[in-house]
Amino acid sequence: SNEFLAVQNVLKSKEIWDSDTFLMLQEWLLSDKRILEASLILKHWAKLKKYWVLSSLRKKDELDENAYESSLSASIFRAQRRMFQSKLLHSNIYNTSFNDIDSFPTSFFPIADLIFHQLASHCHEKNEYSSLLILMVKIKECGIVPNKSTIRALLGLMHDLPSLDRESFIVLEELVIFSDLKHNSSELGFGSLDEKSKFEAYYRILEYYCDTWNLPEALSMFVRMQQSSSVKLESHHYVMILAMLAETGHLRMLRPL
Repeated sequence: SNEFLAVQNVLKSKEIWDSDTFLMLQEWLLSDKRILEASLILKHWAKLKKYWVLSSLRKKDELDENAYESSLSASIFRAQRRMFQSKLLHSNIYNTSFNDIDSFPTSFFPIADLIFHQLASHCHEKNEYSSLLILMVKIKECGIVPNKSTIRALLGLMHDLPSLDRESFIVLEELVIFSDLKHNSSELGFGSLDEKSKFEAYYRILEYYCDTWNLPEALSMFVRMQQSSSVKLESHHYVMILAMLAETGHLRMLRPL
């Protein structure tokens, strides 16, 4: 297709195109076989989410200025990519000439990054939510952090969903975690529609946390919204948090002196 040729030309211009690597990537993308166990991926994401929640509650001067590259989140992603590389080489998905992890092609992840962007754009344009779910499984499995354009496209599709069930909430939360851990949210380059999508993502996550009585994560998201230059808090946001604090017994009347 023209879309594929466009991606191929970009890869060639960056001197990272490799047909054998692309074939290996293609076979993995089209395969319904998992390379990494689902339980392992869930374990990694539990660590990432915990780090994400705590990072918004820390004082700014407690955070490393080189937050991403030296953070726990970076080490988790690196470890998962290494495991993915090793498992893929020893799987039956593609008979590759690469023998060990040290010979794993360096072009694999850059090619995957651009392919993910094309697939995300397609999902958004065609409003294919079921395809988005498959794409997120692949992104999380290989341990890659989507680029800004990929996140914007997927957030745009999530914004169009009329309501969130448990599955769609998890996807939305994962996209926001990707964005906040790797990319500076204020630098995602949102236009008017994208700005609305980002605000909607934060608000819907906060609303879900409150509806499920998840106080620590609700407070974390509330603080994150306060710290974001792209989010304007309104009165009903404060009411939502105060109501949750009251319902969970964290507010009480003070006795008069």
